Amino acid sequence: MPTMLGLTTDPSPHGLNSRDSKFGERDQNGNMQLASSGQDSLTPGLKSDFFSNKGAPKHDDEEDDDSEEPPLNTIKGRNHAAAKEMETLLWRALCDKPKSALKYLGKDAIISNRFLFDDPAPRSKESDPPLEEELKHCNEWLAYKMHDPQIVEVDLMAVALAYRVTLFRQIDKGKGKFGMQTVEATVSSSWRQVASGDWELCSMFAA
Repeated sequence: MPTMLGLTTDPSPHGLNSRDSKFGERDQNGNMQLASSGQDSLTPGLKSDFFSNKGAPKHDDEEDDDSEEPPLNTIKGRNHAAAKEMETLLWRALCDKPKSALKYLGKDAIISNRFLFDDPAPRSKESDPPLEEELKHCNEWLAYKMHDPQIVEVDLMAVALAYRVTLFRQIDKGKGKFGMQTVEATVSSSWRQVASGDWELCSMFAA
């Protein structure tokens, strides 16, 4: 219906609200339902919200660098996306239940992370105590936020990435009062893809 300015309130024949939109289908109320990409994870057997970003808080200072990422239909693009996804899954495990992070580690993995172990000494299966035991009793963090991960391919099935991370945890200030502690760290990690298609951590260094 035309308005006083000569505009119309009739639905557009183009875009998301059109009857024949290519972006999705309408529900019973006539609202548009976007089509699902069908992409849950690049890693076989894993469920991740990396691509859908479900439940992730929005920040005004977040940079949208998706346009700079290589497309997922290339090996480079898939490797870059897998590196970010696996690093996300690793930190989530370290925050939720540290010992569950073992499933993302290679048998020969090395971790030097003073925010987990209180000192920068490298932990591995050869260390005393070994990395597996250290992860069961390491420092626990409430949440994390990765910033601007930079990724480089080491080989066809190996990648390395470097980024900043902000770690959050609750601290007891005494007299029944609690506060939030934040720590800024710089992290470098390397991952490799094994014959099954899974990715496993080779090394992590945080300072």
